[in-house]
Amino acid sequence: MKVRAFFILNPIIVLMAACMPEDTGVESADQYIQLQSIMPMVRTSPFPSSGKVNINSPHFMWSPVYSKKTGANSYEWDDGFQYRVRISKDREFKDATTISSEVQDWTFFNPHKKLEKGVWYWQYAEVDRQKGQERWSEAIKFEIDGNEREFVTPDPDVFTQRIPMSHPRFLATKDEIGKLNFPEEKKSSFLINMDRKIGEKFPETLIYNDGKVLDRKKKELNDKNYHRYVDKATKEKYRPHVQQAIYFIKAFLITGDQKYEKEVLRRYFYLKEQYNDINKAGLTNDFTKGYYYSLVTNVFDVFYENLEEDERRYMLDILVENQNETYHHFLYYSVTELMSSHKWQHHIRNFFTTSISLLHHTPEAEKWTKYIYDLWTIRAPTGSLDDGAWVAGNGYMGANIESLFVMPFLLSKYSGVDYFEDPWYKNVPAYLFLTSPVGHIAGGFGDNADTKITPTISLVGALNDVKNNGYSQAYIELDEKFGTGYLKSRQTIDKGGNIYWFQNQSLNFDKGEIDSQPLQRARVFRDAGIAAMHTNIREPDENLMLSFRSSPFGVSGHAHACQNTFNIQYGGEPLFFRSGYYSSGLDHHSLQSYRHTRAHNGILVDGIGTSMFADGYGWIPRFIDSENISYVMGDASNAYDGTMARDEHREKGEFWKVDFTPENGFGKPGVKKFRRHVTLLRPDIIVIYDELEAAKPVTWSWLIHSKDTLAQHQDNSLYTENQKGKGLLNLFSSSPLKPTVTDQFYAPAVDWLGNGEKKGMKYTNHWHGKMDSKKSEKVRFLAVIQVVDKSSYSNFHPIARSGNGRYKVGDWTISAQLDPDQPSEFKIVNERELCGISMGREKLVINGLKYKHSKRGSTVIVDGKESGFEEAFDELPSAAIYR
Repeated sequence: MKVRAFFILNPIIVLMAACMPEDTGVESADQYIQLQSIMPMVRTSPFPSSGKVNINSPHFMWSPVYSKKTGANSYEWDDGFQYRVRISKDREFKDATTISSEVQDWTFFNPHKKLEKGVWYWQYAEVDRQKGQERWSEAIKFEIDGNEREFVTPDPDVFTQRIPMSHPRFLATKDEIGKLNFPEEKKSSFLINMDRKIGEKFPETLIYNDGKVLDRKKKELNDKNYHRYVDKATKEKYRPHVQQAIYFIKAFLITGDQKYEKEVLRRYFYLKEQYNDINKAGLTNDFTKGYYYSLVTNVFDVFYENLEEDERRYMLDILVENQNETYHHFLYYSVTELMSSHKWQHHIRNFFTTSISLLHHTPEAEKWTKYIYDLWTIRAPTGSLDDGAWVAGNGYMGANIESLFVMPFLLSKYSGVDYFEDPWYKNVPAYLFLTSPVGHIAGGFGDNADTKITPTISLVGALNDVKNNGYSQAYIELDEKFGTGYLKSRQTIDKGGNIYWFQNQSLNFDKGEIDSQPLQRARVFRDAGIAAMHTNIREPDENLMLSFRSSPFGVSGHAHACQNTFNIQYGGEPLFFRSGYYSSGLDHHSLQSYRHTRAHNGILVDGIGTSMFADGYGWIPRFIDSENISYVMGDASNAYDGTMARDEHREKGEFWKVDFTPENGFGKPGVKKFRRHVTLLRPDIIVIYDELEAAKPVTWSWLIHSKDTLAQHQDNSLYTENQKGKGLLNLFSSSPLKPTVTDQFYAPAVDWLGNGEKKGMKYTNHWHGKMDSKKSEKVRFLAVIQVVDKSSYSNFHPIARSGNGRYKVGDWTISAQLDPDQPSEFKIVNERELCGISMGREKLVINGLKYKHSKRGSTVIVDGKESGFEEAFDELPSAAIYR
């Protein structure tokens, strides 16, 4: 659920001092979350209910009435009710401060006004459609304390009145035709290309009909998967023809030349016929339908006045029918669902643009427009809260970027309020700069994020035209220097889609000033639960990148069951990196060897991974960054014992004969504690300290993966390399360890849907390392990972080991408490660089000075070259505060 969260309780405390007072040992730095879920898969509780809000005008949401729960995240919603809401400083809702809504279909409300400071109350009513009876909830208290971010948008009536009566309304307005602001060179090149294609011959059919491929697929696949393959292949044939038709619409809007209108209509009637054929053949999928209806909307909006009456009526009828169907599909789940990928990728955008195109032509259009206007304002972007991140991973963030730019652009255009002032939009350039840097794989924590490079750079380029941002500008500069030229290639009218189209239209945004602070090499994005650390991000070939995930969202959308896991790249290439392939959304390989924890650098407990549900959440309590040391701590204590999987997972698992049993890696192993401390010691060492506890003796499996190679180096030591670097892992533990290495997937990778073939990728085996403890209730692990450059012929530091968990690695001295019956603590010191880190109670001694913990169990870093002294206590994620 979208929560506007950027005033955080319990902040990291930074003390610039040489020495700290003695540790009293009374107050603990630790906090723990005992919620079933932080961000429920389907929210059925009212929001806000914690008494805290952080945006003014505040947002209110509640659950619709449902007749029964039909699965882990499935409900039967009752259409027999509408809703009202009221807000007041009077608990009885009788004084002059009371704000009351009209009766409405949906279960969210924005008062569209700033509330004055003080204690407020809100409640909602379920209104019986037949009897008109109102059933009011209890009054829910919240406070406006004056520290909230102000964001007040016009009333929905005002918003709809600002949309012009004349056509078009989406890609441009009537006054803008022939006057759109594109660079002359780009415009000329585009129009020359369009002129060449006028009158070109169309294929006889757009139904996929490659006989050789289809014969092979019939033999390889069952009927259902064969049908799915043909659906997808047909979609891929249909899409570019729709795109060409829309390019001709844009050529008309740029010039006003009737020859382009004539060509648009020729293509429209061809694509209409083809769509009907595809539909009759039963090959229409979600995307093909979306492409067709998008084309119909654009033709209706741009050429409304010139269409034949019969065709205009046909368009209006099918669009209204589709809008009604979509509206009722959205109505309840759009608020209650944590994340629905396709809805937010394109359905909501298409629904909105169709709604404004139909205004004044059908009475329902005004309701639809108001609905989406408030829905987007309250909930979007759904990828995280305010930190600019994307919980489902950067690979599929790319599928959302048109909506992420076009929707706030249009809402800003017609509301007069700058939607790009949202904190999420201010933070997204830094998020992408650090988690999907130029010349690197895009993160690795979600579908396709393990193969794509800078998949969202078009969004960065567009945002850079809207708001001045140092991270955006650095990202673009690095792409020009080291990248593939992808951004430049997308900055054309016929390849840049609607992102480039709108970023070149005039809208008076306040671009603001560029932050004068230097760009960071490490940062935490706490709302989504992602951290990234680098040694030399501006030189990809020399950069060591460490990324980490522990997310309050659990597993939603295209995210994976990978709480408290990490990935390491060197030279922009995977080194110790998650494994598997996106063979499809949910097949045997995807469920068991791609999305499952066993595919990630995490922990299995009796062979069981983290839950594939919102219950399986993690969070990041601590983060510190300094010149020589970056540190993050994740808590996945709640990740293993919640609801095992979403209904969709179970349905697909049944089809693919995947049993959700403990023997297969799904279950509740009784984990009580999993805290992982990850420290990057620049330039070449990573130290990981794990605290693990369960309610019974279990086998703890420490996992490590590599795409290229993995070999046992010595006892409890594994080696890997890529084309540019090499890595060595040494693992120490409180328990004897049994290492195994294999290049076989638990569930073999089969490219049955052609996802790999489309990218020119052959599915080969990856390497998997596992070190099993003996069965125990508690265990500690200490991993020391060294990464060095191949070309410099650097050698790994020998690890000198002494008693009591002390290790010497180069200039670093590491000590860690590996006895699980003792309080957790570790300490790392580099006397040469005058820096160190300590977690626990033991003081740091650097250059003769003593630095002590002000709270028991805190993390302190001393880095004399740059940052002085910093101390971190556990900090709750925003979603656990603003509920």
